[in-house]
Amino acid sequence: MKKKFILFIGVLIFTSLIFINGVKADSVTEAGDNIIQKGSYNSTRFVAGKSIINKANIDGLSFIAGRDINLEGSSTYDFIAGESINIKENISKDIFVAGKNIVIDKDAIIGRDAYIAGDDIKINSNITGTLRVGADTIDLRGITISKDAYIFADKIIMDKNTNIIGKLTYSEDTNIKGLKEASIGSVKKINNNIVVKENEVKDKIINFIASIISSFIVMVVLFYLLPNISDKLNNVSLSASNIIKTSLIGLCILIIVPIISVIALFTKLLSPLALITILIYGIGIYLSSLLVSYIIGNYIDDKYKNKDNKYLSL
Repeated sequence: MKKKFILFIGVLIFTSLIFINGVKADSVTEAGDNIIQKGSYNSTRFVAGKSIINKANIDGLSFIAGRDINLEGSSTYDFIAGESINIKENISKDIFVAGKNIVIDKDAIIGRDAYIAGDDIKINSNITGTLRVGADTIDLRGITISKDAYIFADKIIMDKNTNIIGKLTYSEDTNIKGLKEASIGSVKKINNNIVVKENEVKDKIINFIASIISSFIVMVVLFYLLPNISDKLNNVSLSASNIIKTSLIGLCILIIVPIISVIALFTKLLSPLALITILIYGIGIYLSSLLVSYIIGNYIDDKYKNKDNKYLSL
């Protein structure tokens, strides 16, 4: 499952590099066998390769896929997929990681939440926010998690220096070492007969990370194909009247278009047009949530006076 996922992410990111050459002002892109990145960039980064070493400082989002990945720079958000991943980055917000062997080094800084899926995971750095993990084995010795930890794994390793300030949630048949020695705010044991099993939870985490990355790439391609779309979305008003008006129009289209298309399918003259309309209808439904996400993100950016970056808004 994970190998297919990692290959899928690698192909998606590599494919996206082909489309985004026209937006270099907003992104840093690179693909190849052996990649070493240095310097500082005020942009979004896309990297795909066999062996990747990053020492660059990215004031933005990082999307990285490869076999062997070593991260020693900094970024705002990290989205990482690989086989062997070693992280020493300074990530000011959230990190999303999927791989086989994952190590978060003691020198790494995670500014907020961590979402991790893998076989063997070792975390040597404190987590400022919440930790969500799906794994075979996870090592949490000597670290502090400032909020909650949701861990679904076959084996969890802790010691007297493990400190979970919030709540630890885990499956009842998990093999836990060092639970009594660790300092934990509260513990919740989940019955596998009631909730999803660990492997399914791990798949959900992987699918969650994959959905974020794939949705982001779709929007990057859309920005390239329709360069002016971000400007038009930036001018969308979030007033109550406009939201109600747009929602009513959208609801009418949602109901009427499939009815008309189905009727048209039974006419020889209009059946080809009906098929095209149904296809566009499906694409429109998929893109609608992404466009709304961008509009809301841009509104939040403006409210908090963040820099004008369409990828950050997304």
